[in-house]
Amino acid sequence: GGFMTSGRTQGQAAGKLAAAHLAGRPMKALPPVVESPNEYVFNDAQLGALGLDLPEAVAQKARMINWRQGFIERHLQEVLTILFLLAIGLAVMLYLFTQVRRKNHLLQRVNRSLKHQEHLVRESEERFRRLFELSQDPMLLIHESRFVMANNASARMLGYADASELLKVHPSTLSPETQPDGQPSFHKAEALIKEAHDKGYLRFEWVHLRKDKTPRLTEVSLTRIPNPGGACNELFCVWHDITDRRRAEA
Repeated sequence: GGFMTSGRTQGQAAGKLAAAHLAGRPMKALPPVVESPNEYVFNDAQLGALGLDLPEAVAQKARMINWRQGFIERHLQEVLTILFLLAIGLAVMLYLFTQVRRKNHLLQRVNRSLKHQEHLVRESEERFRRLFELSQDPMLLIHESRFVMANNASARMLGYADASELLKVHPSTLSPETQPDGQPSFHKAEALIKEAHDKGYLRFEWVHLRKDKTPRLTEVSLTRIPNPGGACNELFCVWHDITDRRRAEA
């Protein structure tokens, strides 16, 4: 960043001169532009990465772009993964307590513990549900290569009125026929889903299509959800639209 040429400020200065001339003032009588038509513009994320602080006089009038992310934004994936693991762990404990309550001499103690664990499970599920539904980041759940859950943010990103329009569809359905590397979207999606299941976590870039067929470049994160009852066939999916960021970088 720095002291940058501002098309907006230049245009305003030119517009004022043109308006005065059109109002009847001769060109020679127009006052010269003496204020600099420039402005301070800085990349906040880069300032943070370099450990730089702007002087107060500059910071008050500077225009900031690319604001740095807060703790929750930087670690959203980890927070959601912990919540998933917590819910699964509590579900396992609930199952064990249900088995133990068959024994008469532990019935009362197990009943008290069971109620407590049920309360914790409901609280955990409710926290996750609120975080999932109210999050401004698009979040989805993939089961056997199909979206089975989606929040409103994911529908908004792709221009759909309701998240239900994204359910029971393959990721390639919301994508162009091929990706930028020339691979068919269907086959590439299947390969990436399998790789995410094998590795446990995968991040990659993907081109989606909005409902109006406008392409959007997206950073996709896939996290395998552990299933203590059998095979892990579900993936937690988070989208980040990076179209504007890539254009700015270019």
